[in-house]
Amino acid sequence: MTGNSKHILFVCTGNTCRSPMCEAYLRHLCRRAGQSGLVIASAGIAAGGGFPASPHCIDVMAQIGVAMDRFRNTQLTAALLEQADLIIDMTKRHRRHIAAMSPPAAGKTRLLLEFAGEDD
Repeated sequence: MTGNSKHILFVCTGNTCRSPMCEAYLRHLCRRAGQSGLVIASAGIAAGGGFPASPHCIDVMAQIGVAMDRFRNTQLTAALLEQADLIIDMTKRHRRHIAAMSPPAAGKTRLLLEFAGEDD
């Protein structure tokens, strides 16, 4: 862990669309707000290493001023789960996968839609 920084990890399946968009957008919001105390990352439960974000994802994010052309996907690992203070997944299936990989990580995992008052 980096000093007093909090680590937030977004998790989806391939790490080429949903979780990278969340990562890039939260990083963008933090820069605009002058917030530097967060380490923001994303990973996929079935990500091949090093693939770029999907072209549609890159286009959509560019429309709001967020560049993703340098993004490369990352495979989810137990080490990433251990480092994270908060893990935000996209589906209940992702949550089950995370809990199976690292039972302690289950307690720090939240579904993205929970922040909008939804559960699935």
